[in-house]
Amino acid sequence: MDTFAAILAMLLAAQQAAALAAEAKTEIEPLEPYRYSYTSDAVPPDFSGREIGILVSSPDNSSVLPDERSGDMRSDNLYDSRIRTEDLFNVRLTETDMPGNEAYNAIRRDILAGDSVYDMMFLEAGYMTQLLAQGMLYDFGVNKSTTIDPEKPWWNPSATEDIAYKDRTYYALPDILPDSLDNMPCVYFDRDTFGDSLYELAESGKWTLDEMLKALADKTVDLDGAAPLFHAAGESLLVKVKEEDTLTLAPLSERMMSVADKISALFGKKNESEDTKGVFSVSTVGKASEYEGYGILPLPKFDKKDEYVTPMPNDTRLFSISMTTTDMTAAETVADALAYNCRAKLEDNFYDILTPIRDVSEDGTYEYVRDEDLGMLAAMYNSRKFDILDTLGLAGGLDYDDAILNGLAARFEMNRMKITKAIEKFIYSLEEIN
Repeated sequence: MDTFAAILAMLLAAQQAAALAAEAKTEIEPLEPYRYSYTSDAVPPDFSGREIGILVSSPDNSSVLPDERSGDMRSDNLYDSRIRTEDLFNVRLTETDMPGNEAYNAIRRDILAGDSVYDMMFLEAGYMTQLLAQGMLYDFGVNKSTTIDPEKPWWNPSATEDIAYKDRTYYALPDILPDSLDNMPCVYFDRDTFGDSLYELAESGKWTLDEMLKALADKTVDLDGAAPLFHAAGESLLVKVKEEDTLTLAPLSERMMSVADKISALFGKKNESEDTKGVFSVSTVGKASEYEGYGILPLPKFDKKDEYVTPMPNDTRLFSISMTTTDMTAAETVADALAYNCRAKLEDNFYDILTPIRDVSEDGTYEYVRDEDLGMLAAMYNSRKFDILDTLGLAGGLDYDDAILNGLAARFEMNRMKITKAIEKFIYSLEEIN
């Protein structure tokens, strides 16, 4: 099967599958018992007080795994996860925080010197890709790791699959860092204008670009970039052809052009006032504190038969293991425990995220988080995806926003050669190190 035929077959299969799955997945998959829980006979390994170095890209040098309680729910959950992990395996976690470029250079120096100051890292996708191309990341895929199974829910298998190459898993999106939730793009809507009607629309799988345009009518929307809406509509300029284990450019389709047209129509209703908010705002989950009195929805689909897609931005920090760690088993075991423990606190974190937009009882005596908002947040969580072209830095100079709003076909063709060369270079790098 040639590449083009494979792409068409893949797209047809996706459409057929999508026709069967439309409703929002508003429940979180329950976790199986942890392998070293009190109900298990498995004896946790003792790593004899080994120090596990964790490098974190943090613009403000803030700690990810705090060493004391602060009273903040999400921070305290991370503290609890740290303490449980340290006690269970007799290890000591040491975290180093620095800005992205400094963190990238630090781990690179560490690996080139053959040192193991840092056993694992949390860096933005772009830096991870650079390290990968240099052969500096450990493949902890299903067939390589003795401990980590990327298909387990606490490793977010759907998101991980998007950025995996063949059967190789070099990085993943566990819920250890706030990014994994805070960076989810979403739509806030004014409940004084729409009431609760939009929740039902989204739950039934009918929340589309057309419905958003219809609801806007003569109203305004706050928008930043076009790319999240494009990806949420299920569109990407790069696809993986599983039959050939490769990456290739997607053909420009009528649907893709229609998506771009509808997004352009949304931008025609953009709110230009700095003093007021639009009735809709396309933002991120982490900015809920700016939207008191609003409800939350996933980004709209293109067609009601499609599944929801929550595209994660390329500045989301991912997890990986250094190639030079001296005890891979210890690094894997600690990482898996942290990922599991953080995933186990997911419901608490949902409530904490939604606190700024909670509702007030009719008698005004108490505040509560709406079940509808919890369901919408779950729908976003269950539909997180990465656009590999964007995440891996393979756009070859193409500006998604500019292309979508100002001539997708023309700008795509202008950059086709650059994108193709970037893809080929990336694949060549991976083949050279494996």
